[in-house]
Amino acid sequence: MILISRKNLILAGLVWGISLAVFLLVYVFVLKTQKAELMRIDAKLKEKEKEANDYQGMTAESKLQNLRNQIEELNAQLGEFVIKSKDEIQTLASLEIYNMSKEIGLDAFHIDPWSGVEVAAFSECKQVFGQTMIVGFNAGFPEFAKFINMLERYKTVIFIDSFSITRSTDESGKHKVDMNLAVLVEKPASTKGNKS
Repeated sequence: MILISRKNLILAGLVWGISLAVFLLVYVFVLKTQKAELMRIDAKLKEKEKEANDYQGMTAESKLQNLRNQIEELNAQLGEFVIKSKDEIQTLASLEIYNMSKEIGLDAFHIDPWSGVEVAAFSECKQVFGQTMIVGFNAGFPEFAKFINMLERYKTVIFIDSFSITRSTDESGKHKVDMNLAVLVEKPASTKGNKS
């Protein structure tokens, strides 16, 4: 009987030793790495909480000032692409576009800056509206292409809404071109405020 209990005792000790070794291996390779990962995630969470607290710590005034600065920047960018008022359309038409036509040498050039038609595509815009100008001239293809190129490179955005070319009946090679141009015009401040 003593032999059996000694055998059982040795067997129990062996099972206990193997269990301890397995537990230590599991601890070293699994639990310890999980603990390190948990500490890393904890540190990251504290860092993000600090960033969130810093952001919330900004005063309402500084947030408002940031928004004002962004609005001013956007208005300055808008100003590069639009005409400030309807009065400036006459200047654009009579001086700038007319001078472009003279530089290229377009024949029978005429422009009507006050066609009075607003471009429907811009009707929903809150800051700008589109105003059309009617342009007509006689030109060959090279002059026509130069004119288009100059309009595209102009500082204010000028859209070519539509154009038609009527073939020349004489041998001059200069065809009759009719164009509808559209320019962006800034809406008056009172109109801007009313729309939301």
